[in-house]
Amino acid sequence: MRNLSIKRNKSLAGCLGKVHVYVEDADNGELSIKGVACRRLGELKNGEEKTFSIPTVQTKVFVIGDIATREFCSDSKVVPAGDADVRLSGKNTFDPQKGNPFVFDK
Repeated sequence: MRNLSIKRNKSLAGCLGKVHVYVEDADNGELSIKGVACRRLGELKNGEEKTFSIPTVQTKVFVIGDIATREFCSDSKVVPAGDADVRLSGKNTFDPQKGNPFVFDK
């Protein structure tokens, strides 16, 4: 296992809600996001940073607004295989039609 740190940068868009962090997990998946079985890691408030344990194999990380909007109000990032800890960041963007989705920084 290795550490994944995700920073949710402060943004006015979606500032009152939490976003939910999921990781690809074919064996213990509890939710399907865009056809990928995932398990929940936790949630992030506006401006918050948290660290989660993820596997050392290549995996996909998803951040969604909520379960109902997971197919269109989400972003994902592929984390390559390795032992090194990973840091990601992003923020919610203003788009009321899509629910002010979280978008990873490039």
